[in-house]
Amino acid sequence: MSEEKQTPIGLIVGIVAVVAVVAFVVGKGSGKDQQASKPTGPEKPTGPEKPAEPQEPAFMKEGLVAYYPFNGDAKDESGNGNDGKLHNAKPTKDKLGNEDSAISCDGSGSFIEYPKFNLAGDKTFSIWSKIGQEGAAAETYLIGQHSGSNRWIAHAFTGDNVIHAFQKINGVDNHPYSVKSADVVSGSWVYYTFVMHEQKGTETGHVTVYVNSKKVGVVSTKEIGEMDGPYYSNKAMDGLFGKAAFDNLRVYNRALSEEQVKALYEWEKPKAE
Repeated sequence: MSEEKQTPIGLIVGIVAVVAVVAFVVGKGSGKDQQASKPTGPEKPTGPEKPAEPQEPAFMKEGLVAYYPFNGDAKDESGNGNDGKLHNAKPTKDKLGNEDSAISCDGSGSFIEYPKFNLAGDKTFSIWSKIGQEGAAAETYLIGQHSGSNRWIAHAFTGDNVIHAFQKINGVDNHPYSVKSADVVSGSWVYYTFVMHEQKGTETGHVTVYVNSKKVGVVSTKEIGEMDGPYYSNKAMDGLFGKAAFDNLRVYNRALSEEQVKALYEWEKPKAE
């Protein structure tokens, strides 16, 4: 066999060897890439997203006459200068467990006094209260005003899960009413709202009562005009003093809507962990 015929065979063998080496290297590298791309195990569940924190309601300061956060005192934080007074009432923990952030009345002559607010027309009162101790019937006056023999009050009694509210004009009861709610209990913080609509023309005046932002009653009443005397929590004209704690009293010179009552409750209520 001649030398010229051997040369092409050598070249072919060399080319085949080079191609084999390149294929081996490339294959090995791609195997690493595939291995790296494999999942190392099942993905950990992320769980449901936490609900967004409620935002401060935009309407919260509209028509606000007084706001008492009860941070150890009865100062009005609305900027309107309607500071109240504590009568033997003491600071206590609020609904969030913060020290000196609510006011406690011990049932032995302690109460909170507020000035006359000079309210005309529709009005709203909202307040948190923890009445008595769990398992024991108790009562308190949440908010009210009296002067001489005239008064109106909002009274809660946990024994019957009931809220009484009525006017007494010249010593005579005028349109008393009561509404019930299973949320009116002892030993727990409860949010009460009273939206008062003045009588307008042929429209009868009425009060809408909410407990923990749920509407529990709408009752007719005569015109609820403001009297000459101060307002109180935990004190009535007949001298009843209950055992209760109070937090976040807000007074408005307008009627809050049902949606606004709900929004305020969501903003102020204890948040779930």
